[in-house]
Amino acid sequence: MKILFVITTYNQSFYTKLCLESLMLIDNLNIDILVIDDCSTDGTKNICKNFNIKFLGKDRPCGLTDSWNIGYQYFKKNKYDILILSNNDILLPKYSLYEMISISIESPIICPLSNRKGIGNRKWQSVHEYYPFSKQFVDDQSNYQLVQKQIYDLNENRLNELSPIRMKKFSGFFFLMNKEIEKFEYSKDFLFDPSKINVGNEDELNDRVLKGGSYSLLCKKAFVYHFKGVSFMGDLDDERNDLSRYHEID
Repeated sequence: MKILFVITTYNQSFYTKLCLESLMLIDNLNIDILVIDDCSTDGTKNICKNFNIKFLGKDRPCGLTDSWNIGYQYFKKNKYDILILSNNDILLPKYSLYEMISISIESPIICPLSNRKGIGNRKWQSVHEYYPFSKQFVDDQSNYQLVQKQIYDLNENRLNELSPIRMKKFSGFFFLMNKEIEKFEYSKDFLFDPSKINVGNEDELNDRVLKGGSYSLLCKKAFVYHFKGVSFMGDLDDERNDLSRYHEID
C-alpha cells in the first residue's frame, strides 16, 4: 500500500517540528511525507530539510484549500493508494495511523478522535465521548502517546462497541482518504472548492460525498492530538494561477 502524508504549513515552524518528530516514530509503513507550504517566512523549509522531508513551496500565500488541492493532485498523479491531509499543529501517536488504515477500505474518508479543543464544535470527534479520560490528561500534549495506548487497553473487552461511526461533518485537522475519493472531485483534478480559501472546505467535500451515496467514518480506536488554532492564515485574496508558480525544493 502506497501512502502520501501531506502536511500543510504556514509559519508556526515550532509546531511543524513537533509534528515531524511524532511522525518519525512511526515505522513499518510505506509513507511518503510531503510538506506543502503557503509561503512561510520562519525557516519551515530548513526544518523539512533537516528531517529529509520533501518540501513544496509557493511564491505567495494562497490559503489552506489551495494546499489541499495541490496535495490531492500530487496523490492522483503519482498513483498513491491513500492520501492523508494534516495540519502541522498535530501530534500523531505511533499506532493510531494503523487503526485508520485498517478500516480505510470501508469509506472514502476516515477521521480520528481528538482532544476537545482540537475538534472545535465537532463534539462527536471528542475522545471524551467514548473513553473515561479526564480533560486535564488528554489536553496535556506530553500524554498523546499514552492516550492512544490506553485506548488499546480499554478496548480489550469492548470489541462489539468499536464499529466506526458515520459522520455528517468532520473536523479537517487530520483525515485519511482512499482512491474512491476521486469519484467525488469538485472539478477535474480539484477535490476541494477553491472558493473555500481557509474554512468550510471539509464540510463542502463531505456534503458532496454524502450526496454521492457514501459517507465519512470516525475511527474510534485512533487518536490524534491537535493544538488547534495555531496554523490559521488570516484573510487572503481569491486569486488562482496554474501549478507553474509552485517550486519543489529537495
